[in-house]
Amino acid sequence: MSQATIDNLLTEAQSPQIDGIIVIDQRGNIVGFDPDAEQLLGYSSHELNGKPITCLMPESYRAEHPKHLQSALHRPGKVSKLHLKRTIVACHKNGEMIPLAITVSADSSGQNVRFTGILQDLRKHEQQVNQLHQNIQQTTSALQRRIEFDDLLNKYANLLLSCSAEELKLQINSALQDMALFLQVDHVYLLSFNEQLAEATLWTSWRRSSLVNPFPDQFTVPEHIPLVELLHAKQELVVDESDHSQEDLFQLMQALSPNGFRSSWLTPVFNPQGDISGCVGFTFLDDSHKPNAFTQPLLSLALRLLASALARHQLIDRMLENERQISRKGRLLADKAAFSQQLQKYTDNLYQASAGSLGKIIDNTLLESALMSGHQNAWCWLNQAHSNAGRVLSNPKPQRYLPEELNVLRDWFVEYKPINLCSIQEDKSCLTEDKEILGDTLENISSSLSKLGIHNIVLVPIKRATTSIGFLVYYNSAPQYPINQEVLDFLQAYGQIFANTLQHHETQLQLNNTRRALEDANRVLSR
Repeated sequence: MSQATIDNLLTEAQSPQIDGIIVIDQRGNIVGFDPDAEQLLGYSSHELNGKPITCLMPESYRAEHPKHLQSALHRPGKVSKLHLKRTIVACHKNGEMIPLAITVSADSSGQNVRFTGILQDLRKHEQQVNQLHQNIQQTTSALQRRIEFDDLLNKYANLLLSCSAEELKLQINSALQDMALFLQVDHVYLLSFNEQLAEATLWTSWRRSSLVNPFPDQFTVPEHIPLVELLHAKQELVVDESDHSQEDLFQLMQALSPNGFRSSWLTPVFNPQGDISGCVGFTFLDDSHKPNAFTQPLLSLALRLLASALARHQLIDRMLENERQISRKGRLLADKAAFSQQLQKYTDNLYQASAGSLGKIIDNTLLESALMSGHQNAWCWLNQAHSNAGRVLSNPKPQRYLPEELNVLRDWFVEYKPINLCSIQEDKSCLTEDKEILGDTLENISSSLSKLGIHNIVLVPIKRATTSIGFLVYYNSAPQYPINQEVLDFLQAYGQIFANTLQHHETQLQLNNTRRALEDANRVLSR
């Protein structure tokens, strides 16, 4: 310990600074010994009067004392602090060593010089010195911990600001774990709210132990708890287990803590419009982990960082969703253009086809329309009236008729006789205006599709005016292609082109037959 520290302690000490007085003569013999010195060293005054002062010193001090005494005799009237150059230790009667601060003044007013030593017991100030040392250590440790936590915050702030959208959740999970371990948090979670702030979805969480119950994936905010008002009123909600002063806030923390809590912290997350979109929660389950004066500011910083990260995630999600919508609209426009171009191509090919090549061209365009709409195959079925001799498709017939293994579906189509387009998925979802006609058969159809390995099927009626003359059926065994409204509109348009093509070629066939009959009649008349 430095001398300046000892002097400050002796000066600021509340207890008396004089713990004893000893007077010695010029030969170094004790001539005065006050009661405080008796109590300090354990000797009575009559035991020490006339004895050398060295009897109170350790053996190592005694040899040097005469030299110091002679030096003091040559400097009469000077006050000396003996503890400035070396540590002063006195021997108690029981052998205990006592650290002292001694101030000596010389009196030469009489015939002989006398030295008066004022003793101060440094043991009285040991507790204060220890406390000072502990305070220094605690301050140093707290400063080091704060530096470490600032480094942790800076690390994740940089990572969360610079990482991609795909990496964001991974980085936030790492931040949750590292911050929770540093601050001794037992359970931390991030929630996203719906627009009504009545339903919450768990975005991610971290638990110190598997024994800690996980937060539910979906969470309903009780109606009687004014969550919006509480989060708007307080940027940081803090509730202790024993604090029931705010009943609504206490109930909210209970609802948000599946394991209960000793101390619970909650901070809101705001979207770019300034509305609450989620929250970050820290829960302490162990009394020894509860935040103290040092960790509370750090906890607030961690909450704000995680709330900002979640807000950024939601902003990125919105931007990506906007990009996806723009991309979908772009694809729809491209699909519309491609579908329109294909429909025009089909119309030209089908109308210009000769009677002999019509079946083959229908077969090709039917397959092209299936591939264009994301289906694996397609087939057509015409009723008996349009398969008889004299019809345009009676000879040759198109090849893409219903496969034998799908006869069960064909029988249903014939019985069902749908008037409007019908799209059926393996999961029993159905899109048609004829749902009342379909009725309870949907489950049987979906079961048949599942057995045949078909994920979706689209039935397009071929109609002449309001009369159905057959069906075009498209199916897909691989569910990677979405069946949207644009696809359905394309298939319905192709079905109409198919029907118009049949009408056109049958009209042409009738005209040709009439012309040949007329030519035959004219030849007969000529003869």
